[in-house]
Amino acid sequence: MADEEAGRTLDDGSGRAASQSEETDAAASSQRAKPWRATLPIGLLVFAVAAALVWFLVDSIGSERDPAGDGAEQADGSGVADDAPDVVVTPSGPDEAGRAARLVPEIIAEHPHDATAFTQGLLLHDGLLYESTGLRGRSSLREVELTTGNIRRAERLDDSFFGEGLALAGESFWQLTWQSGVAIRYDRASFGRIEIVRYEGEGWGLCHDGERLIMSDGSGSLFFRDPDTFALEGEIAVTVNGEPTERLNELECVGSLVYANVWQTNNILEIDPGTGVAAAVIDASALTARAVELATADMDVLNGIAWDPADGDFYVTGKLWPVIFEVDFRPAGPESNPDAGGAADG
Repeated sequence: MADEEAGRTLDDGSGRAASQSEETDAAASSQRAKPWRATLPIGLLVFAVAAALVWFLVDSIGSERDPAGDGAEQADGSGVADDAPDVVVTPSGPDEAGRAARLVPEIIAEHPHDATAFTQGLLLHDGLLYESTGLRGRSSLREVELTTGNIRRAERLDDSFFGEGLALAGESFWQLTWQSGVAIRYDRASFGRIEIVRYEGEGWGLCHDGERLIMSDGSGSLFFRDPDTFALEGEIAVTVNGEPTERLNELECVGSLVYANVWQTNNILEIDPGTGVAAAVIDASALTARAVELATADMDVLNGIAWDPADGDFYVTGKLWPVIFEVDFRPAGPESNPDAGGAADG
């Protein structure tokens, strides 16, 4: 800009000089204009280079703040963009020989749990636990604070119903019943009942993989259902190390995998629902032993798995357990030898 102003001053000055003296030589005027013509392109070039440098620096700083380059807002102040991808869980096995991986839980934290809750279904949504409890006359759908164990609200089932698995599909909860042959659909926000749908057989575990409901009935198979109508769409038999299994109970859908409690064992299976193959057997006997240490009354079996997509942690509990364990699953050491065959045998 200084070069342009200088040029304008020279130009204006030459104009005034020409008007004051008719005798000024035209060549002199031309010589005074030549520096202006030469200076202008140089000034523009300097300005362009400076502007490009400033743009580069600003863009670099913006890229560091927003690696995705999409300008996603971090409205919650967490440092994670609202549309940031969740933790991705990949299958733990099987190995080249086709055998399931052996895993054990590593305890991250312990959270209080209502020791009178006969846990049949468990899931985590927006930092809150949702739980389906069983036993006739005591069954319910609950919203629970994870860190305190406080029950924020509850919807009690009819005394004739024995509550079972629980899944969240969109804005609706689906809750199974054990032997009544009905699934109850609730509005997520109000817990108000939307409808009751009938199905054949028993209801045990339930989860939603983002596209369909996946259900267990106490056998060794998983059943696929429509999340809007609850209509049966298919099924697949589950195998562990090439052998059939049975008594699949509470379920948790995690990405493309399903985690399943095996009733009356300390085992949790990591299953590929596309093939029915168990990629891993998780020996959770250490959790049962720890829960016994904390219990002040009789407990029942391990049952209840929830997963937090924000950090990849799992939450595991049992029927009438006083604690929910926040855990991660890691490869078992040589001292651990969970009986995968026991999972296959129930």
